[in-house]
Amino acid sequence: MRRGIHIFAAVCSTFLLTVLASLPWDLPPTWRFLLPQLPFVSLYFWTAKDAPVLAPLLIFAAGLLMDVSSGGPLGFWSLAYLAGYGMCGIAWPIPGGSPKGVLHFTITAVLLIAFEWGVTSLHYLTPADLDPFLRALIGAWLSFAVTRIVFAWLLGQRPQVPNATLTRGR
Repeated sequence: MRRGIHIFAAVCSTFLLTVLASLPWDLPPTWRFLLPQLPFVSLYFWTAKDAPVLAPLLIFAAGLLMDVSSGGPLGFWSLAYLAGYGMCGIAWPIPGGSPKGVLHFTITAVLLIAFEWGVTSLHYLTPADLDPFLRALIGAWLSFAVTRIVFAWLLGQRPQVPNATLTRGR
């Protein structure tokens, strides 16, 4: 039952963040890669767990929805989200609240942004400007911090604080 709730929450939150990222926010061009990172934050949260709850087909569908709504080349965000999914799968399981989880997200986000920059540069056959990608990296990291707290609160997960009175030793 709990796994079904997690799958439902994962699909709904990823779809909601994809729709939010697809809305016309009237951002300047230097922020154009920020919003598509929002669905990736959700994908990361639900994939880098003990038992990932999102299937690659759903990740591909989220990317395809982002591609269609953004008007970019078809398959760009699908490929980027699947690459991020592959990067998340390298180090299962990682508890999302631990510093190791934050470090893993940071490394994954840097690699994903570098991948997006490379694909964009290949698409236009010239090196792309780094500024929008660096802004997207900072935005992804900040949205990961907020999203992780919100998802943990929605799922009723509280951070476990070690109790000093129950610890053995000196």
